[in-house]
Amino acid sequence: MKHFLLLALAHIFLVTTSFSQNSESLYLNSGTNLNSLSENTPIVLQEIRENDVLYSWTVYRVIDLSQKLNMPLVHPRSSLISLLIDAVKSGQVEPYLFSSDDFEASSKLSSQDVIKSLEKYDTISVTDPVTYSIKTSIIKVDFNPDNVVQFRLKERWVFDRRTASMVVRILGIAPVQNVTSDGSVIDVKSLFWLYFPPIRPLLARNFVFNFHNESARMTFDDFFLRRSFSSYIYKEPNVKDLRVQDYAQGEDFLLESERIKRKIFDFEQSLWDY
Repeated sequence: MKHFLLLALAHIFLVTTSFSQNSESLYLNSGTNLNSLSENTPIVLQEIRENDVLYSWTVYRVIDLSQKLNMPLVHPRSSLISLLIDAVKSGQVEPYLFSSDDFEASSKLSSQDVIKSLEKYDTISVTDPVTYSIKTSIIKVDFNPDNVVQFRLKERWVFDRRTASMVVRILGIAPVQNVTSDGSVIDVKSLFWLYFPPIRPLLARNFVFNFHNESARMTFDDFFLRRSFSSYIYKEPNVKDLRVQDYAQGEDFLLESERIKRKIFDFEQSLWDY
């Protein structure tokens, strides 16, 4: 009986020690910086030769940051706009005029151009505590990332005859902020374009917050490659260079956006119809 008790106590001691070590290890590992990916590189994409392109179509999308699927992009631990603005200011990436989406050298902006465009000045009334007279003062308002409500994407859909598959490539991304007057939102304004391929290394070195599982880490580059975002098409190439909202409103806007998306996939499907 004594021998049995000794074995039982020894077993309990070993289990307790093991649990304590595992708990300590888990506690220590929880201090790891999950945003440290200094040596991470983007996934190498399949090369597509222009001679193998049987079909291509360019579309422009809106990523609405108020949508649930897109909220990881604005989480305090993974703010995409803060990452991009800091990279522009430091000269890591080159911005382009939003009015020109061809990403030519003539449409490049300097970091100082972007910084100046983000600077806002407001006029406020200040009451003198001695004379009680009202004076007007101009103050500088810092850029607020929370004012960015959308991202716009320019992407190209390509049917590669060599692999017999439809492939999409994101060409550009543009942050969009609200334009306000007297405290009310009257419009939205696109700040600049960023050519997407050169910023992929930056995106691959930074994690996007995962609302479902912190251990299943995903970078911003993964987020876009996996198309984990929710979006809608707002423009396609046309003779008058019109946006969908210029000729369709309300429900018709959504139907037209879906029609453009369906047109791309219908082309791929038609290749396999006999």
